[in-house]
Amino acid sequence: MSFSISAIIPTTLCWILLSSSIVAKNHLAGESSPHLLEHANDLVNWYPWGDEAFQQARTEKKPLFISIGYHSCHWCHKMKLESFQDPAMAKLLNDHFINVKVDREELPDVDRIYMAYMQASQGSGGWPLNVWLTPDLVPFSVGTYFPPTSSSRQPAFEKVLSHIINQWKRFPDYIDSQSRRDLSKLRSKIQDLPAADPAKTGTSNEQLLAAYERLSTEFDPQHGGFGSAPRFPNPSKLSTAHLIISREKEGSFRASQCQKMINLSLSKMAAGSIHDHLGGGFHRYTSDPAWAIPHFEKMLTDQALLLDAYLEGYQSNGSADYLKVAKGIAAFTTSTLAAPGGAFYSSVHSDSSRSADSEELEEGIFYTWKADEFAQAAAGDAAILANYYGVRPEGNAPLGAGKLNGENINVLRIDQSLTEVAAKFGLGKAAASAAIARGNAGLLAARNRRPAPPLNRQIVAASNGLMISALAKASITTGIGEYLDHAVAALSFIRDNCYDANSSPPLYRIFDPEGLSQAGSADDYAFIIQACLDLYTADLDERWLLFADDLQKAQNKYFFDKANGGFYNTSRSRADVLIRLKSYEDGAELAPNSSSILNLVRLGNLLANEEYLRMAKQSLGCFRGAIDRMPTLSSRILLANTMLDAAPLQVVVVGGREQKDTLELLAVAHHESVTGQILLLIDPSVLDNPLVARNPRLSNFKAIDGKATAYICRDFSCKAPTTDPT
Repeated sequence: MSFSISAIIPTTLCWILLSSSIVAKNHLAGESSPHLLEHANDLVNWYPWGDEAFQQARTEKKPLFISIGYHSCHWCHKMKLESFQDPAMAKLLNDHFINVKVDREELPDVDRIYMAYMQASQGSGGWPLNVWLTPDLVPFSVGTYFPPTSSSRQPAFEKVLSHIINQWKRFPDYIDSQSRRDLSKLRSKIQDLPAADPAKTGTSNEQLLAAYERLSTEFDPQHGGFGSAPRFPNPSKLSTAHLIISREKEGSFRASQCQKMINLSLSKMAAGSIHDHLGGGFHRYTSDPAWAIPHFEKMLTDQALLLDAYLEGYQSNGSADYLKVAKGIAAFTTSTLAAPGGAFYSSVHSDSSRSADSEELEEGIFYTWKADEFAQAAAGDAAILANYYGVRPEGNAPLGAGKLNGENINVLRIDQSLTEVAAKFGLGKAAASAAIARGNAGLLAARNRRPAPPLNRQIVAASNGLMISALAKASITTGIGEYLDHAVAALSFIRDNCYDANSSPPLYRIFDPEGLSQAGSADDYAFIIQACLDLYTADLDERWLLFADDLQKAQNKYFFDKANGGFYNTSRSRADVLIRLKSYEDGAELAPNSSSILNLVRLGNLLANEEYLRMAKQSLGCFRGAIDRMPTLSSRILLANTMLDAAPLQVVVVGGREQKDTLELLAVAHHESVTGQILLLIDPSVLDNPLVARNPRLSNFKAIDGKATAYICRDFSCKAPTTDPT
């Protein structure tokens, strides 16, 4: 596209005396977003995204400079310090642009639109996402982080601004017309989804075979995981491998290969520095393929998806190590990320300060160690721990680790196995394990005396939904009731504080005690509906199923494309977005369409709702061509297609909720659950059961002789009922 940053020719900028265009305060002070408030005292005259900024740009005939980031983003913070608080940079921005700061947590739909532009024009993306728009919000230039001085890889931010200012002054009409043509091409590229391959049938078996071939190509047989560096965990692809196993004959070659992919990936991640071995949970990604050098932020979304991944791994091979990792994720989330009232905060920053009296933030300083610090904290077990984690006086950060390299810095990763360490020190495995536990306790205590990285205290519906789902599943897998309590508390908080049945649309994205204002996006609906369904499966409380149905009706009304199928990211009431995207590809983050389609299939089978199933089929048709081209793009879409190809197993239990025999039948249903299984509980003691009102077929299910009774069905066509849990 025209005027892409990669094509900028370096120019010389003469420094100009500062003028009154430098402002002491901007328009962000009244915002609730932590990311925006972080920039409220920048020298840049920031506006929040909205009509005031857009009108100002039209009045002054200036382009808009949009900087999109989030609170725990290291490079966003770095650019703030280097450029947005620099007087000369602020003068350039204030004199020549209307400047808008966007929190992608608040406005994911805005972020996705301009990220799509970035990826279409440059083939990559990241944050901060810096984009220049015409006064009509049409993008014409884009980039991510820009340094204060030029390098061989990037121009200095000053040169970028100078070039754009010069081009806008000389060719405003050309930029406007060319950017509109580029936007039209982008809109066509995004909205004209790939056509289905006429040589393919679109059946789930065909898609799963193609997905296996693709996974085999993308898999890293040395380090586990998929794709190249930077390396994200990408749990969706592990779920695809699990789905393939569930549809293969036991012991088949494909099943065994998929299990190897799962085992190696989970084991390597658990051993790597992407895993917080002391505090539990996982960092965002690593800059290398060996999971060795992490980007240290810890996000609620990642914890949820990886908790789910390690639970699935534990279920598939019974590994106690995977269960331990899963419990560590849950412990970190329910402590560090726990918010008052039961919900969860969004993230922990990657940066922190070296000391309480220092304001300078450095990435990873909270998690890394000098050898002498490590030895002092691990005390008498230091030698064992140093071998276990590969800690060395010269540091263990490999070449190419950027700032960590050459500073004698150690990151914790399992360098030698427990068996190897025990043998080296002449210990039994139990004694070596006890030594590592003691040393870890000392290290954690020492680390907790350091200034902690800041928390992003936003409570976002979508990411809470993912964690609620994971905790609900954890309660079934482990039998730990505390996980279920946390899931119930979190979903109750979202329902009570982010949902208003009288609003249009009714779901809000971010909890704000001062008043809800940010309408929910498609991913908020998708992941909260999913949370309702997973929590219903765990505790069989029909209020969650009814809430899911209410939310599904609202999502259908405001987001569904009736003509072509699929859900738009933004509701039809939004007027400030240029393109209504339909995100469907699961990567480091889940796309709303993949979960939304699966929600329709699950609800359709739970409530015998043929309209939901019809919408799911239409939506799968919408994305059929994309699946043909890239069969691993979403495990949830593959599962939805599988459940539509062959009606899923339905288990209907009729009995009193607290009856002993009912609980015994439910325990068996949970323990023997198969992929895609639908579980329903009908309590005959509940008069005018609202669940039966929404699914009249359930009135046909009766208890036998007053005993709890289970029916095994497909499409509500059932085998003979049983009262025997064995």
